[in-house]
Amino acid sequence: MSDIMALVRLIVFFLLRKGVLCASDEYKVIVPSKVTVQEGLCVLIPCEFRYENTMERDGAPHGYWYIEGQEEVVASDDVNKEILEDTRDRFRLVGNPRKRNCSLSINDIRKSDGRDYYFKYENNDIKLNFSLFPLHINVVDLQDTPDMFVQDLIEGKETKVFCRAPGRCSGTPPNITWNMDSELEYEQRNYIVDNAGGSKTHMSRIIFNATRKHNNKSLKCTANFSSVNRSTTNITSLNVEYPPSAPVIRLFITDEGGSMSIHKSNSVVIQEGVTYTILCTVDSNPPANLTWMKGEYILEESNLPKVSNNLQTSLLNVTSKDIGSYRCEAVNKHGSSRGSMNVTAQSSESRQPSKEGTGCATLSIEVLVAIMVGITLVMLLLVVVSFCVIKTIKKKSKVGESNMKEASDNIAMDSIYQELQGQQMHIYSVLKKEVD
Repeated sequence: MSDIMALVRLIVFFLLRKGVLCASDEYKVIVPSKVTVQEGLCVLIPCEFRYENTMERDGAPHGYWYIEGQEEVVASDDVNKEILEDTRDRFRLVGNPRKRNCSLSINDIRKSDGRDYYFKYENNDIKLNFSLFPLHINVVDLQDTPDMFVQDLIEGKETKVFCRAPGRCSGTPPNITWNMDSELEYEQRNYIVDNAGGSKTHMSRIIFNATRKHNNKSLKCTANFSSVNRSTTNITSLNVEYPPSAPVIRLFITDEGGSMSIHKSNSVVIQEGVTYTILCTVDSNPPANLTWMKGEYILEESNLPKVSNNLQTSLLNVTSKDIGSYRCEAVNKHGSSRGSMNVTAQSSESRQPSKEGTGCATLSIEVLVAIMVGITLVMLLLVVVSFCVIKTIKKKSKVGESNMKEASDNIAMDSIYQELQGQQMHIYSVLKKEVD
């Protein structure tokens, strides 16, 4: 029986020396059959192998990763082994073959890395070929975006925002940049965090003073992977909190035709018997709790928690009791503000015309003067035109009749002038009666 066991061991030893394929429980590689990784990132592939080592002598064991169907080594712990230039410094055998560990690390992954690989183990005369246990690497487009961490943003306070590039890779560091859709002055620092196991986290931090103009603005963080010429961006909307601004107060009135008039002033005069709306608007985040007050009396108040940055109050059929100062107060957790509007009323009688029952509008002195000046200018123009016409006719007349014609013309001009002057006096008397 002992002779048979010795023969079996001899056969196994011979097969191992020849690098025969290993595909039994005692001779196998435990490695994922397929690994998917994004272009530009990295991956750590766990791997271990097993084999019967009763006849293995002490030596210098080494591990090798090969491209399937090729004799080119992509990673090894054997410093004397030539490594494929395309994978050199990117593919690393991080496992210790002496401890049956064949783990593989890949950085700066390219689309060309997508293929099958297999592991070999050598120690003196023992050569184990595990090509029956291939590893397939599937490379897809870069999809992950940077992670962004934003502290509470409060106006006037220093704020920090962090950005972490995707992947925890020890290869070529990505270049991290920031961008905002409005002007933003900030201090930037990029740094690397060393993790357990040799991986690295690539970070960037900016410091700035937030203001209300930055609220709802988009902040972008971009990580550029120069080794594969790929980049990825994450966008966040800034939520900057700030106290209420000074209230803007407007007075609204809608006339019978449906049109709306808006008055924006600290002091307004309103008409008795008319209905008005006073609107208070502030700029704040979070929205302010608004209150309309007249003296010590509360007229309107925002209903918590449904607060907003607008609140109106109405003055119905205004009377003398509505005269006074209307105050709008705005409060949120960061501060408060207030504004006011002084209201005086005008009686309805003061808006009636001085003449009633005539059906005609009263003309002002300025209008009458303008009309008289216009009439005078028209009369002078008629006189000048008439003179020019008569003079032209006179030149065409015979020399013998010139004296007689001139006398006739002078008489005609005097007659025209007297007639126009009479019309002017008539119009003036009519207008004067309207004024009186």
